[in-house]
Amino acid sequence: MKQEHILIVSSIYPPDEGGPATFSKSFGQHLKRHGFRVTVLCYADLKSSPAYEVESDDIEIIRIDRNLRTSRKLILFVLASLRLSSRRTHVIANGSFLECIPMLILRRIKFTSKIPGDIVWERACQQGLTESNVFDFQDSRMTIKYQVFRKLFTFVLKKSVAVIVPAKYLFDFCAKWGVAQGRLTLIGNSVDVQHFCILPSEKKYDLITVGRLVPVKQIEEIITVASKLDLSLCVVGSGPLDEKLRAFAQELGARIYFLGNIDQDSLPLIYSQSKIFVQNSQIEATSYALLEARASGLFAVASELTGASEVIHHAQDGLLFGKSSGLNLWSAIQLANSYSPTQLQNYGLKAREDCFHRFNRQEIFNRINEIMNI
Repeated sequence: MKQEHILIVSSIYPPDEGGPATFSKSFGQHLKRHGFRVTVLCYADLKSSPAYEVESDDIEIIRIDRNLRTSRKLILFVLASLRLSSRRTHVIANGSFLECIPMLILRRIKFTSKIPGDIVWERACQQGLTESNVFDFQDSRMTIKYQVFRKLFTFVLKKSVAVIVPAKYLFDFCAKWGVAQGRLTLIGNSVDVQHFCILPSEKKYDLITVGRLVPVKQIEEIITVASKLDLSLCVVGSGPLDEKLRAFAQELGARIYFLGNIDQDSLPLIYSQSKIFVQNSQIEATSYALLEARASGLFAVASELTGASEVIHHAQDGLLFGKSSGLNLWSAIQLANSYSPTQLQNYGLKAREDCFHRFNRQEIFNRINEIMNI
């Protein structure tokens, strides 16, 4: 019998960082273990990544250069997707959606969407066209261009057999956009609880934050708070704000340690060397970094306006800052830092146990298999 083919269409893939990259690689490996033939089509910087690669687990990676002109890279992406797909192919759209429209029109294929967030709002933010948060943006007046963008994005979701959303607010957004609730399934992101575990280690950092160094992560504010409270901060990740954040930290005389990108094999040790995980993003669904930190036994501080509110049990295994809790980033970090090592350890054990029961990668991936009917 011919091996069933799964095509993962992703906006990014390792070595790039981000939720779609983490999911595409880990779920692709999961599918390979279950006997599927897996291909990933994604964007990448071809100066640092090959255009074609077969990974050690036999996953085929095809990369389109993101540095090309928009029209050219879109055409190349669409042509590649049509070449790689057939009626026997099951497509998973993960971050790249508009590129899939020709496949939906020209191929009769099984199609699943996994949305990392509101890509229309994200694009508007990147282009400096809105200062609204993602919630206010839903009711804002959009330009014709972005109204069309929303309709095309929604078209893809409506044509999907299933739409996987990792946070309740995204579920509500999709329903508001007109996606039938019967197509929507709320499944949080996941963590490998065997890989990310509690390791005995001396604490080197008071705080740690992990993620792309981009404006939406608001890392400059974390640096400011760390400096004012005289706490050391480990920053894991890279991105366009790297040099600016380093200069800012130096200007403040803050104890900030920029580690750059850390591979998955080394991350558990870095988490174990840290006391408190901090996330200050404007928006996140179910953050992979937050799950990794909690699975590693860290106490976490995060904004209640993100998917963290569906992960952290406030004042039980972490802290949420925002209107409901009455805390801001500064007061939440100050409170967390006031806890004794034993208290932080006990909270961390609860966080890990919660990850094991609610965000266990193997169980969540099996649920996705069932939804995709594969």
